[in-house]
Amino acid sequence: MIIQNVKNIVKNGQKELYIQNAKAFANDLTHNEGCIAAGVFDGREDNEVSIVSVWNSSEAMNSQAATQTFLNHKSSLKPYFISNTAEIIESL
Repeated sequence: MIIQNVKNIVKNGQKELYIQNAKAFANDLTHNEGCIAAGVFDGREDNEVSIVSVWNSSEAMNSQAATQTFLNHKSSLKPYFISNTAEIIESL
């Protein structure tokens, strides 16, 4: 199992709009084969939002379908987005 935590920094005053679009993205991610769960989480900082997804394999997480799901939502997330970092955690 793999957990991917993408910590996003969003523009001031745009957090709620980003969350709305991030939830739609996370929902669509769950329709990809190999995606066990996905959700949106409030960060510790005022302008921080995490999109966390759980996958059954790195192949599923890096699949063409998962990439396409992101690309389908990129234009709705980008106006509110500044930067991000990703953390991958794999089960032993």
